[in-house]
Amino acid sequence: MENELTHTDLKDNETGHAFLSFYLELFRQNEMDLLTTFDQSNQIPETNHFLKQAPYPTREAILTALFTNRHTELATLRKAIVAQYPETAAYQTTTDWHDWYHRVIDQVAQRTSRD
Repeated sequence: MENELTHTDLKDNETGHAFLSFYLELFRQNEMDLLTTFDQSNQIPETNHFLKQAPYPTREAILTALFTNRHTELATLRKAIVAQYPETAAYQTTTDWHDWYHRVIDQVAQRTSRD
């Protein structure tokens, strides 16, 4: 998968599925601060509003609905992340994404504490 997600990626591509799962986990933890720095079109609030309204009973149903209804926004967000952190293009697990997230948060915290 390059920088774009396609409809088949959610179901058939570990990389796309990992990113969607990661996003959903951050949403549920109310931990979106870092991702908003990559949201050049300010579409995270709309995606999150969709998730708050989602009546889906299972995690997989939510992920499918999230992708079906917000794939453009998520592809744009992922593309912005990959542009700055090219190694993320190959991430195939939510653990990969969470490790990256914590590394970047730690880097930001270190820069902030020096300022």
